[in-house]
Amino acid sequence: MKGSPFFIWEEKLRRLKAILKSWVKSLPSPANERKQAHDRLAQHHAQSEDVEITKEVLDKEAQLQQTFHKSCLSEEEH
Repeated sequence: MKGSPFFIWEEKLRRLKAILKSWVKSLPSPANERKQAHDRLAQHHAQSEDVEITKEVLDKEAQLQQTFHKSCLSEEEH
């Protein structure tokens, strides 16, 4: 790279910015995780309407609600 030290510094920052933007896009989106958790919870609700309520069904719902809550918090923090 040729040029003044300031130009070289700017060029390095520009390249770093492009790399960081690409990296951020590869990370999982908290909004997508929340939507998936919500969809799994809604699917469980739909399926549990036609079955007997058992401890396993309630435990599964509690676990899905906890996952959904965590994903909402993660999205809010993001």
